Amino acid sequence: MQNKLKILVPTDFSFSAENAFRHAILMADQMKADISLIHVVNPDLAVIDVPVAIEIAMTEKMKIANQKLFELTSRILSQTVQQIKNVPVILTKIEMGTPEAVINQFAKEHEYDFICIGTRDEHGAIDKILGSVAANVVKKAPCPVFVIPEYAAYRKTTLVTYATNFIETDPYEIWRVSKLLEPFHPIIRCVHFTEFEEKQNTSLNMEKLKTFFSENAPELQITFHEIATENKLDSMLEFLNTFKTNLLVTYQPHRNYWQRLMHRSFTKKMALESKTLILVLRGK
Repeated sequence: MQNKLKILVPTDFSFSAENAFRHAILMADQMKADISLIHVVNPDLAVIDVPVAIEIAMTEKMKIANQKLFELTSRILSQTVQQIKNVPVILTKIEMGTPEAVINQFAKEHEYDFICIGTRDEHGAIDKILGSVAANVVKKAPCPVFVIPEYAAYRKTTLVTYATNFIETDPYEIWRVSKLLEPFHPIIRCVHFTEFEEKQNTSLNMEKLKTFFSENAPELQITFHEIATENKLDSMLEFLNTFKTNLLVTYQPHRNYWQRLMHRSFTKKMALESKTLILVLRGK
């Protein structure tokens, strides 16, 4: 019997975290997945040198967090129950420590299939748009991460853009996305943006990707696009809007491309204009 998918949803009880939790419940319905909702309590540094005081403070914080987790779960389930067929199993967990470190370690130890985390729309810098915790979770996550813009409404993940920079693992990563999103029957558009003066020194190119999938996965709904441009970020946003993309997929280990993709001006446009979900893949 195939194991059920497991989704980890961090929450700090903010609006963006609630939105991510709502998305996770609706995705879990389609994927028949289980959810773990985790809140990380930071130690109170003001009383760190007083063992009795810190124990009292942390006990009170965890008591309050436990009540908030119960109220949050009840509220979001009541908001979504009419939209779903399969009410997911939702477990709640409270941990103590540095949030991003605890979240990633917890995801690794318990082998979660992906993390679903919310972004914040604040002042433009990458660490504030993603939120510093979310940004650090994405950087070091042991599994794929769904990044949910703060005001993004839920839409079924059927129109997917995979941004390729022609790395050797692309065929596997695209296949992995197709399997993860299989319940949604996704239409995948694989796109590469080339600046006019840029020269490609790679053994993989778009024609090889086309050939690979036509020979090995002809049933996959996938098209391939290669676009010459003077501005990759603006062209990406235009592409996403033109094809009404629900989900943008990127591969994290290619750090230069990720950093460029997440340039603050582009991220701000993504958060404020397109509100497109981002799935950041990580290597196994």
